[in-house]
Amino acid sequence: MPGVVRCYEGAWYDPDEEGVDRGGCVNVLIDDMLTSPAGASNFNTCLVDVAREEKIN
Repeated sequence: MPGVVRCYEGAWYDPDEEGVDRGGCVNVLIDDMLTSPAGASNFNTCLVDVAREEKIN
């Protein structure tokens, strides 16, 4: 579907020396602030910008 990004869950956070995640953990894309009185987080909206990464050998 154009305009939609699908991320699989379950990847472990694996930061490099600069804090950039190498593991593909989608939790780095969202705020961890609780948003409901029940203490749940709101994960249904997360705006992202996707770009191709150029590999440097």
